[in-house]
Amino acid sequence: MKLNLRLTLIKQQYEELNAICKPSYVSELHPKSSQRERYRDLLKSIRNHHYQIKENLNSEVFENASISVDVPRDLLDFYSNEFLLNERALDEAYNTIDPSMADLSRFIDELIAQEKENGTLQNKDNNRIHDTFNTALERLEEDFLDNPEWDEWCETEKARNVFESKLIKFNPDEWLENTKEFSPIRTSMKGDIPIHAKQRLVEIYRSYTFGNWLSVIALSRTVLEYVLFDTASNFNIEKHYLDTKNNKKIFKRLSHLIEDFGESCPDILDKMNEVRELGNEYIHPKKKNKEALFQSKTNAKKCMEYLRDIVEFLYFEKQSTNASI
Repeated sequence: MKLNLRLTLIKQQYEELNAICKPSYVSELHPKSSQRERYRDLLKSIRNHHYQIKENLNSEVFENASISVDVPRDLLDFYSNEFLLNERALDEAYNTIDPSMADLSRFIDELIAQEKENGTLQNKDNNRIHDTFNTALERLEEDFLDNPEWDEWCETEKARNVFESKLIKFNPDEWLENTKEFSPIRTSMKGDIPIHAKQRLVEIYRSYTFGNWLSVIALSRTVLEYVLFDTASNFNIEKHYLDTKNNKKIFKRLSHLIEDFGESCPDILDKMNEVRELGNEYIHPKKKNKEALFQSKTNAKKCMEYLRDIVEFLYFEKQSTNASI
């Protein structure tokens, strides 16, 4: 089922749900059994569609390197500014309306989280993709001895060098696991994110895939600066200040630009500052911070997620500004 159809169904079901009772007030609801059944069915359907949307968005990034996805404006407005803001209330309503299923879902989630923490879940499949490549390469190496003419098209020795390189760290199982964190930026117009920003965003996703955490953090700061300069005029923000001594226009520092954006976009102010500060900490360390190195994956994930929210917000608001002209 296509993304836009799922969003349409979520919107319709969400509206029907609120017509019966707002999720935040569901604990006060004393419905007839048929009404309770309908409310529960709506909640389950909404949750299932939302789960599939997240899975599909992740697949778009992984399979097609699509770092943005186009959604009709009314659906994007509903999804970003209403549905996601009430996601926790929907979960709590589900816990109230169907506590037995909610308890089961929590139990399964906690079990999976515990297995991941202990390493038991990860170890079951930890090297299966790696071993698949290795098995195929070993078979080629064996067959190559009996078929020297394969030398024209088969490079088993170089392939083995790549496979065992300590620099490359060939670990496709870990790469695949890293991609599960991906979700594209939701926009409602084609081509609204500049190509230079898109290229850098793809680089961020690739760097995260291969575990290059410092690259993710550094690039995130770079993209933040780029998109702020690109969208400044849409928020009536001046990108330069006047150097009166030399009578020259000079680009503002990123910290000053963030301050200006914070007045118009307070919802993303903390995220902008966090991406800038993490970037500075890793690019221009003022002191040796060993703890930061051990937290580089966590901080890379934070930068990637925050940057996605920032870019989505800025270009969604850009559309709003342009639409009102």
